[in-house]
Amino acid sequence: MRHSAGIQRPCRSLVFMSIESQLPDSELQLRIKQRIHNGKLPCCIPDRIGAGYGEGNVCVGCDQPIAKEHIEYEVQDDRTGRQLNFHFGCYVVWQIECTRAAHAREQVS
Repeated sequence: MRHSAGIQRPCRSLVFMSIESQLPDSELQLRIKQRIHNGKLPCCIPDRIGAGYGEGNVCVGCDQPIAKEHIEYEVQDDRTGRQLNFHFGCYVVWQIECTRAAHAREQVS
């Protein structure tokens, strides 16, 4: 293994970014579960995910804007071609609820 010359750079101060919706966790979880159930949100694992700083788009998980200091995930709804924008935390809750829904369907089959 080749080692670098050990270039040292000054440490920058840490900046903490909010990654969550402003909704309480239980409310967010319920809202996303309902949106999956009524078809407003797909239940899938996206093929591609875009991520970056927010651009003011409204999160499809919590209906709040995604500020520039928040992480925004972008995925495409394969059913409609519509772009879905999520706060990072809302995206995680959506994927957890999709996994739960898939397991529930497997239990019934």
